Amino acid sequence: EPPPPEVAAGLGGDALQTLSHASMRCGGCGAKVGATVLSRVLGRLRDSGELPPRGEGELVGLDSPDDCAVLAPSPLASVHTVDFFRSFISDPFVFGQVAANHALSDCHAMG
Repeated sequence: EPPPPEVAAGLGGDALQTLSHASMRCGGCGAKVGATVLSRVLGRLRDSGELPPRGEGELVGLDSPDDCAVLAPSPLASVHTVDFFRSFISDPFVFGQVAANHALSDCHAMG
């Protein structure tokens, strides 16, 4: 069994014990739907006209199975990622650090 993530170490022994018994250590992101289902839904939305057509400044968008969108409305590109997960810690600053790390890992996963 893998050790608990480092972020949990700062929460104390009770949190570590709770986390070690949890079946899903990640905190349960909102994106637990399979890629096939998501692709099908996005395709239907695109076909029905409910999603805008790919724009000129869209370098990586919904047509690509990536964790982020890359937009270039000006000479500089902008990387966007949107994730949602429940708050699993009472300290808003630490939760912000976790959320920022999660978003940056999505950007890093793109290469």
